[in-house]
Amino acid sequence: MRLLLLALAAALPAQQAPAPAAPAVPAPALTAAEQRASFSRMGFEIGSQSPLPGIRTDYEMSADEVDAFLAGLRRAMLAEDAPGAALDPRFNAVLQARAAARSARAKQANADFLAKVDADKEVTKTASGLRYKVVKAGEGAKPTAKNTVSCRYHGTLADGRVFDSTRARGDQPISFGLGEVIPGWTEGLQLIAKGGVIKLWIPANLAYGDQDNGPIPGGSVLEFEVELLDIK
Repeated sequence: MRLLLLALAAALPAQQAPAPAAPAVPAPALTAAEQRASFSRMGFEIGSQSPLPGIRTDYEMSADEVDAFLAGLRRAMLAEDAPGAALDPRFNAVLQARAAARSARAKQANADFLAKVDADKEVTKTASGLRYKVVKAGEGAKPTAKNTVSCRYHGTLADGRVFDSTRARGDQPISFGLGEVIPGWTEGLQLIAKGGVIKLWIPANLAYGDQDNGPIPGGSVLEFEVELLDIK
């Protein structure tokens, strides 16, 4: 038997020991240009997540004005002296005038948008000014302001920009007390039953008024398509 085992062992291929792992190759050092590009990307990431893009939009800054603004940021980062403040009163007047003009244009755009909505014969306007169109009525009892509801929804501004949507979050429903949201939602969702779908056009006085609210500019009409999934 011992001879047989030795013969079998001789016939099997020899097992090789695992090769040692190759030493890690260090990453090449950044060149000066690559390091500068990396800091530029760092600035971009910080800037894109900050209020800076909104400031440019709010005050309708030109490319030259953006450059001047960034020059001020540079002075601050390098702890240099601040520019003189003698122009501040007149400059504040410029900013206020730009903000007022932007607000007036936005109000006109939202008024024009509502006029187009009102021209649709299938849209109903309530006494409060809410506009709605029932896409699907649903079945059973309708909710009251005391209920908690579960919904999917898609919200856009007058220019078509999406400001909030469950579709962007994997279409996961959201639940909330119907009396704890903007008045346009409280009123509108009481018009359908479970399983229903409704389109809402909510004027600013039933939404967030004339104040900016995150991605929603002050004075905005909000357009929603809402599916009412459950009522508790």
